Amino acid sequence: MIWAISPILAYGTIYRVLAILCSLVWLFIEAFRPNNIFNNASIFTISVVFFLIFKILMKILVPDQFSFLADFQLYIFFLFALMGESLRKRSQAGVGPILLVVMVLMPIWMTTTLTALSTMIGDNGATVTRVLAKSSEEAEGLTELGVGGYGMVYFLVMYIPCMIFLFRNRRLFNFEESWKRKAVTYLTALNILLGIWTVYKADYVFAIFMTLISLMLTFFYNVKSLKRRILFFTVSSSLFLVLPLLLIKYISELTAFFYGTSLHRKLVDIQLSLLSGQSEGTVGDRTERYIRSWNYFIENPIFGTFKRDNLGKHSLILDIFAQYGFFIGILLVFILSYIFLRYMKRSIYVSNIHITMCTMILLISLLNNIGAIQGVVMFLVYPAILSQYMLKSIIK
Repeated sequence: MIWAISPILAYGTIYRVLAILCSLVWLFIEAFRPNNIFNNASIFTISVVFFLIFKILMKILVPDQFSFLADFQLYIFFLFALMGESLRKRSQAGVGPILLVVMVLMPIWMTTTLTALSTMIGDNGATVTRVLAKSSEEAEGLTELGVGGYGMVYFLVMYIPCMIFLFRNRRLFNFEESWKRKAVTYLTALNILLGIWTVYKADYVFAIFMTLISLMLTFFYNVKSLKRRILFFTVSSSLFLVLPLLLIKYISELTAFFYGTSLHRKLVDIQLSLLSGQSEGTVGDRTERYIRSWNYFIENPIFGTFKRDNLGKHSLILDIFAQYGFFIGILLVFILSYIFLRYMKRSIYVSNIHITMCTMILLISLLNNIGAIQGVVMFLVYPAILSQYMLKSIIK
């Protein structure tokens, strides 16, 4: 877990080998543990294991131009899914320290990233996170300074709603010493503020829009009655329908406000796309990739192409549908959404945190690829903050 959330450990063969060894050791220990995840396995565990085995077998039987390690981040993501399921079967008693470690480390990495964004390349520090989006010597040098990139930014899109939920439930911190309660409250607030500022400064326009959507969903605190659920759905749908119109009306002001940053170029592209009905510039590059994967899926809807060579490679969900067909694609969507649906079903009322988190992971997976770091927030942080026991026992 520390490897997944720490930029300084992102590169280096030794770190990846250690991550794999630790994962294998954990799997070995888990297999011989009483009440392990394979004993009376849940539908979620069966689905994750099947997907992992299928993905690895297809990689071996139908090789393409990409190495086995090209999907390394995805493999670790699903291993975090199994770890989260293991902790759930053991009443999540071990997630408290994990949550605390994440809450302590993330402000450190967000601070080092913000420092780089504001000082390393003048006012346009966003190019730092752009460099980190691809493997290179320059990217490796930046990560050694503790600078987070694409993975951390989209981690924060899901992490911020979790921290807001935790902060709004701070009354559940039942510590004997008042200073511990205050310390955790301040730490939670620090994570929220640094997280929002990091996403903003990183200049990933889709991450900024997703964060705005998550904040909107988050502050629809609880949806208890059918009437309020209908109202929630109506308001949310209306906002999504009028968003393009609002963007057209105010995007000129936004582009002027963000002038001098890489976000300015994105907003100009979006403005041209909205006005012309076509995709331009960097938005056009993304759109072309999405359409390419979609077209391959339409051509081979049942079994897929089996290879990644000609796919768009900018959307996990679309690429899986195109590569392996409808049924494996649906299995992936089921795995990504199941944990949230399970908590919704068990809740006395539908909490906004479930809706927010489910929406964010599906949006991220539809518009981008996901990495191991998303597995930390989805399968460890998110379940931890939902448990009243965990909220009372983060520190003992």
